[in-house]
Amino acid sequence: MLSAIRTNKAPIRASAIALSALLASSCASINQELLEAQLPDMPEAWSAEAQAATPLTGDWVAAFNDDTL
Repeated sequence: MLSAIRTNKAPIRASAIALSALLASSCASINQELLEAQLPDMPEAWSAEAQAATPLTGDWVAAFNDDTL
């Protein structure tokens, strides 16, 4: 009975090794061009200073200007 239990560990071990190899290889498949790409400049209206000038009301639903909401 114990020998049957010991032999069933082989598929689990093989699966663990395959999963480890898959996870390790996924880290190496990052496209370097995407990492080195320049981000576009942010519009002036999206600056933190512009957001800080308007007071927070807590009524975020009103920002949608929708009568249904």
